[in-house]
Amino acid sequence: MSFSLPLTKSGKSSIVPPPPWHYGVTYIGAHVKFERESAEKLLPEFFKTDGEAWVYVAEFISPSDSTWDYMYKDPDLTQYMEGAIGFKVEYKGKNYLYYAFMWVDKDWALIRGWLDGFPKKLAKISMTRLHPLLPRYNKPERGLKLGGYVVRGGNVLFRLTVDLEEKNRLYPNIKFRSPN
Repeated sequence: MSFSLPLTKSGKSSIVPPPPWHYGVTYIGAHVKFERESAEKLLPEFFKTDGEAWVYVAEFISPSDSTWDYMYKDPDLTQYMEGAIGFKVEYKGKNYLYYAFMWVDKDWALIRGWLDGFPKKLAKISMTRLHPLLPRYNKPERGLKLGGYVVRGGNVLFRLTVDLEEKNRLYPNIKFRSPN
């Protein structure tokens, strides 16, 4: 049975396979601060922000329970690039992470994002990749420069460059959410 369009008896034509979906992600991200007035222009009226945001480019690997064999049969249907700008927002006295903008480079990632309520659009996204055989870009370490960008319609929407300073396993956006 199909989960999404196009609908067929076998379900194999669906652009998005049924959940659950699994995610492996490599991020290049930055915890940034926009001017409050400028940031609030990008948000719905019911959200307030101080301008604190999480900006990233990322490489995702994401099969569903029904598509594990795509990992070797059709890897293009499990891999995509994403760029996003998410703001720490306040709503009814609690903090949340709200993604005002997200871009992906695959149609199935776009549709799946819409099904999950994310504001995704198609774009060209690229980021630094590390490889163990490269003499300077073989592992994350202090002083290494990483970067990426999002381009849509020939326009650079954002370019991100980071200098690694220390190892940190916590994402800054974890502090954007109020405890339950």
